[in-house]
Amino acid sequence: MGASLMVVEVNKASLIYAGAKHKGQYILKDIDLTINDHEFTCLLGPSGCGKSTLLGLIAGFVKPSSGEILLDQEPILRPDINRSLVFQEYALFPWLNVIENVAFGLRYKINNKEERFMHAAKYLKLVGLQDHSQDTIAQLSGGMKQRVAIARALAVEPSLLLMDEPFGALDDHTRTNMQELIIEIWSKLKTTIVFVTHSIDEALLLADRIIVMASPDSGPYSHGEIKADLRISDPRPRELIDLNHYRREIQELLYQKQSFDAGI
Repeated sequence: MGASLMVVEVNKASLIYAGAKHKGQYILKDIDLTINDHEFTCLLGPSGCGKSTLLGLIAGFVKPSSGEILLDQEPILRPDINRSLVFQEYALFPWLNVIENVAFGLRYKINNKEERFMHAAKYLKLVGLQDHSQDTIAQLSGGMKQRVAIARALAVEPSLLLMDEPFGALDDHTRTNMQELIIEIWSKLKTTIVFVTHSIDEALLLADRIIVMASPDSGPYSHGEIKADLRISDPRPRELIDLNHYRREIQELLYQKQSFDAGI
């Protein structure tokens, strides 16, 4: 097999606070990162370290103040359907039923309505909701809503799936089920995933690669930076007891100056 194709390249990307009065008021500064094809990458760090901001830069919602972000060697200048997002808040349309939500983004790719719905149905089956296609969003549990959001994001067959703490609002049992689901889906589709989390355990269970982020200090001009890039080679499914050496390494990086949630 040949080397992995590079999907995302972040080159010296910095972002200054809007309306900053001082040159040192960065949110992120001089971030260098490459994300390869088919990787499951977690951006891990405490609140305020810039991980969601970095995801927003990759999504094209925000432009860097300096530096560049490339997808397949082309600059990312705006949001694009080829970079799908899943948020913690589900962001579903309550006036549409389940299958209509999943098919929504396909309007720009498939003209025929019947073909759109057939395509959407494949992804509903992938997330285990094939029997709920006509349900309203109000009828669904939190976990089911997130399954619909994932199906909708994947239905457009993006190069990159971006997930911003997607399971953070779920109870522990549902969160565990969703973690197992996303690994199952990734194993089938091999979609490149960038997944934001503040949970060490979640990152260890999911990722091929963990980008550990933190702020170097707690001062008024503190900015987010990458502290470490860890490769997790353990086969899936994983047991947390087998991953303690990674956890200790991450904690040593973060606990010196940060208050950090290590649990799920």
